[in-house]
Amino acid sequence: MAITPQGMCIRLPQANLTKAAEENEKKIDIDHKLEVATTFIDRVEDREAKDRLNSAAAMKGLGMEAKPETMVDRLLPGEQLKEIESGDSTG
Repeated sequence: MAITPQGMCIRLPQANLTKAAEENEKKIDIDHKLEVATTFIDRVEDREAKDRLNSAAAMKGLGMEAKPETMVDRLLPGEQLKEIESGDSTG
C-alpha cells in the first residue's frame, strides 16, 4: 500500500514499491550528503568563501552541476592548488 499526496491509500505492484523505495533511498542519501557538506561549510571562517561554498552546495542540491574545473575556479578564485607529495613509507 502507498499513500497518495491527497492521503488516500492505494495498492501498488511490488515493482512500483521497489522503485519508490530506491528513489526514497537516493533522496535520503542526497539529503545526508548535503547535510554533511553544510556542516563542513559552517566551519569555514572566510565569509566570502563560505558564501561561494553554500552557493555550490545549493546548486548541487538542486541538480545544477558544473565541470569540476569550473567549480574549482569559482570556489577557489586566485588560489593555487598545491599538489600533495607522496611520502616514502619505507623509512
